[in-house]
Parts: sequence; structure tokens; C-alpha cells
Amino acid sequence: MKASGKLFPLFVVCLGILWLVVAGLPPRPREDGLNLEGFAALPVQENGRLMPIDTFARTKLFLVSHRQAVKMEVLTEQERIVTDKWRQDGKAELSKKELEILKDLKDKRTAGTIPARAVSATEWALLGLSQLLTPASPFNDIRMFRIDSDELLQFLELKPSAQFGLYFKLDDFVSHDNPKFLDQVKQIRDANGPQKDDLLENKIFELYQKATVVPQFRELKVPFMVPPPVQKDMDVAEEKWLSLPSALQLQKNNEPANALLGVLTAFASGNAAEFNKELDRYTSRLTAQHPEILKKTQMEVFFNRFAPYYQCSVLFVAVLLLAVLSWIGWSKPLRNAAWSLGLLTMVIYTWALVLRIIISGYAPVTNLYSSAIFIGWGCALLCLMLELFLRNGIGSAVAAITGGMALIVAHNLLDGDSMGKIVAVLESNFWLSTHVICITFGYTATFVAGFLGIVYVFAGRFTDGLRGENGRMLSKVIYGVVCFAMFLSFVGTVLGGIWADQSWGRFWGWDPKENGALLIVIWNAIILHARWAGMVKSRGIALLAIGGNVVTAWSWFGTNFLGVGLHSYGFMKGAMIWLGIFVATQIAIILIGMISTTSWRSFRPETRV
Repeated sequence: MKASGKLFPLFVVCLGILWLVVAGLPPRPREDGLNLEGFAALPVQENGRLMPIDTFARTKLFLVSHRQAVKMEVLTEQERIVTDKWRQDGKAELSKKELEILKDLKDKRTAGTIPARAVSATEWALLGLSQLLTPASPFNDIRMFRIDSDELLQFLELKPSAQFGLYFKLDDFVSHDNPKFLDQVKQIRDANGPQKDDLLENKIFELYQKATVVPQFRELKVPFMVPPPVQKDMDVAEEKWLSLPSALQLQKNNEPANALLGVLTAFASGNAAEFNKELDRYTSRLTAQHPEILKKTQMEVFFNRFAPYYQCSVLFVAVLLLAVLSWIGWSKPLRNAAWSLGLLTMVIYTWALVLRIIISGYAPVTNLYSSAIFIGWGCALLCLMLELFLRNGIGSAVAAITGGMALIVAHNLLDGDSMGKIVAVLESNFWLSTHVICITFGYTATFVAGFLGIVYVFAGRFTDGLRGENGRMLSKVIYGVVCFAMFLSFVGTVLGGIWADQSWGRFWGWDPKENGALLIVIWNAIILHARWAGMVKSRGIALLAIGGNVVTAWSWFGTNFLGVGLHSYGFMKGAMIWLGIFVATQIAIILIGMISTTSWRSFRPETRV
């Protein structure tokens, strides 16, 4: 191999490291001098968990807009004063000149010429918390509500704009000029909620629930920002924190509450120097009394900003591209580069998992989101290890596909705080670290065997990749992974029964999730017995392994969406459709694999010239 071929993997890894370094750089200081990075790390309590206000803001904003940054209209002082007066009193109280200003503003919105700027989640929360402290809050000018339902847009008489797309302000559907929305909400509430089969009513009520974020911020009901008074041997993280109004009402000279009020007041008045001074005063006091809390929230702010799972997704795409290109030409350098970059990706992936454990205080798998993250990590790691034996790029390619797909699934499962407190019955790090991890590794190995089976079908059907030793080696790897999956899924299921006996007083109750775990054990046992009995050979093992994807997906997701049983997480909108699509694709691939091998390119007789 030439020197360029030997150095190419190192060059690719250096590019990957450079990408990660740039992603981890701190944000540029703001032109106005506000220390928003320091404010983002302030601890708050939400649903019993201490988190930085950055996480709280990202979670709330994502629920409202499906984004972690939004746009805000930039109005002149006069435009904002008139708009705020209209919000409070309606057009009837506006003068002729003020009505003209309002009309000009509407024309600018229609023409798409109104100035706008991006607003981060932290600034969004800060604007919301300081609403009452400024005469005309710019919080109301933020395009935070995403409305993508055609029926709802038609009902509200709204149209997407070229400038802001499907994002709207609260004024666009709640105002003196348009009482239709609130009137409909009142009717729905009087009827004890929306009708299940009425799509429009459900969309209206869903938008109303999102809109309740505004008064919660305005009245400072959320988040709980003020720590409880310090007492001897007290774990402040476990105690109930207070909202700012509650803390001031209970104790007027509450120093943390007064400092936080000073921070918000300085921000509302646009005094950056005073804002930073009050922020330093509060953080210094908090660091002196609870240094471990601020250290952990600062760690979580960096985790949020760096977005390690997004970085891993990008790197997985590069790994897949390099692996695929290695099958076309310049094979060894590209193959080595793919594996090396995959290894770098796994370093970041593993670091992110460890950091999540430190921040949350729990084992890596506590909910569907974290299970997808962990399964992706396990699949990618196992496939990269297999590449050491295969040495043909298949391991790297499958690592990128399975790892990347799992991260995409996890992103779409995120509907709140990903590190939130878990239900009481799960608060056992011993069982979370034994049963849950063991059974999750069983899922992982079964999926890896299934995706290798997919590679077997497509490589054999459409390429020459399975000729000779390649086909035999891939078949042996699938068999070995199935053995691994059988062992882990069986042990994990037994451990789950022991945990169930301790938690609920019965080892087995035919719960849907328990049945799903048993199905994985039975399916892997079927594959092994079919091979040992000579009922199937290489192709049959591959096709049965693909069937394992269907069984595992049902156990992992399907049983959770039934809405019954002790393990049910409830139905997630749209998720069952995607599960059905996945199952249909696996069945389609199995049918392709059942076509006679006489038409498989890898099994045709080689033509000699």
C-alpha cells in the first residue's frame, strides 16, 4: 500500500476530531454583553429533578415549537408600545395614528419585510420570565407556536408566511379581534375534553395546552428557581424548591430570591452590566453552599450545546459513505478509514452515555428514549468488533446504519426531559444495571443479526459479494451473533422475572412486555434449533434472523403502545405507523430472500472468458 493509502485513515480521523472541536467551542459573546451562558447554567427544579434552566427552556420550547431555537420579530419601540396596547385593550382604544402604525406593521408582515432575529431557548425563557417587569415585553413577538394542521390553520384563518413558515405568535390566534379560538376552547372544556374522533377539536386543545406556557412564565409559576433554606445534613437536590413569587411571599429578605429578581429586572431594563453583576452574586452564593449542583448543571449545559448524539449521527453518515466507497475501489484505505472514523464516533458515543449517567444518576436505560440510545451504541460497537474479523467494510457499514437509525428513532421519541426522574418501581440502579442492560443487549444482538441477514440477502441477490469464503464467513457471524442474542435475552428475561417478583410479588404475569421478551428467546431458539437440525443453511439462517427484527421491534415498541400492562409507556402518535412500515420492509426483504438462489448473482456459475 502506498504512503497516501496508509495516511488516509489518519487524515479522516483528524478531520473528524476537528469537526468535534469546532462543535464544542463556546458560543461567541453577545454584542450587548449579557452573560446568557452563565444564566443558562442556573439550577431549577422541574418534575422533581434539578436541571439547568437551559434544559428546562429547551424542553418547554421543543414541546411548543418542535425546535430549540425560534425567531422573533424585531419591532421599533413605538411599534411595540402600540402592539402591547392593542393586546390589552383592543383596537377600540387606539388612536387614529396608532391604528395606522398597526396597519403598517400588518402590511410588513404580509410582505415578509419585518426584521427578525434568532432566539435561543435560554433567551426565550429569560424573555418569558421578565414579561411583567417591562412595559412592552418582546416575548409576545416570538414566533414560537408551530401549527402544521391544515384544518386548524383554516379554522384560525391563518396562512403560512414566506418569512416564518408555519410558526406563529400568540396574537395570531388569541386576540381581541379573533375570539374564535378561546370560544372553541371553552366549549371543549365544558364538554370535558375533545372528542377522540374529532381531529380539529384535538388540534385546538393541543394548541391551547401549548399556549398555557405563556401565562405560566408571566406569573413566574415555573420553573422552581429558588433553593430551600439550607439545613444541616440536608440534600438540597431532593428538597422541594420554590417559585420566585412563593419564595418572596414566604420571606421578603430571601437573598437568593432577591438576587434572581435583580437578574430579571436588570434584563428587562436592558442593563447588561447590572444583569451580569446580579448573576455573579447569585452564582457565587450558590457555589459556596452547593458547589456540586452548579458543577453538574454546567456540565449539562455543555452536553446540550455540544449535542453529542447529533455529532455521532453526522459521523455515522461519513462512516457509511466511506464503507460503501470501499466496495467500488481503493478498498483498503477507505475501509480502514471507515473503521477508524467509526471508532472515533464510538468514543464520543460512549462519552455521551457516561455523561448522561453522571448527570441523571441512573443506569443508561430508564425509558424508551434512552433504550434507543443504548441499543444504537451496542449495535454499532458490536458491528465494529465484527469488522475486525470480516475486513470487508460490511461491519462498519452496518454499524453506521444501526447506530444512525437508533439515534434518529431516539430523536423522534423525545417528548420532554430525556433525563427526567423515573417511576418509583424503576428506582433501582442494581436492576437497571443488570436486567435492563442485559435484555437491551439481547435486543441489540438480535437486531445486529437481523441487519447482517439483510446484508446477506442484498449482497447475495444483487452482487458477487457472497462468493467463496465471504458468504461462509458472513453466515458464521450471523450464527454467532444469534447465539449471543439467545444467551443475553434468556438471562435478561429471567432477571426481569426476579425483579418483578420483588416489585409486584409475582415472577411472571403474562404481561405484554413479558410475552414480548419471551418471544425473542423463543425466536432465537427456533433459529438455533433449525440450524442444528439441518432444516436451514446459510440463507435460511439469514432470513430467520431478519424475522428477529420484527419480533424484537414488537417487544421493544409494539407492546408499549397497547396501553395495557405494567410495562406500558402509552401510545405515541404516529409511532405505530412507523412500526408497521418497519415490519412491512422486513417482510418484503424476507420475500426477496426466498426467491430461488438460481437468480442470485452470488450463486450463479462464474463465466470464464
